Amino acid sequence: MKLRPILNTKLGQWRICHDQWCERGETSIVATIMTTMNEKADGMLAQLICDRFNSFEETPPP
Repeated sequence: MKLRPILNTKLGQWRICHDQWCERGETSIVATIMTTMNEKADGMLAQLICDRFNSFEETPPP
């Protein structure tokens, strides 16, 4: 599973979404970043969370 940041321009919030298939009525939103009123700072935080999660997923087990 991979995560990616998505900006909800209507609400001005960054959301972290997964790339897996969702059943009807489910959502791909994993988290909503609501730390500041600064979209750029929230976007950087969302990208950092996604990058760290994705790098862990790509690391093969020992």
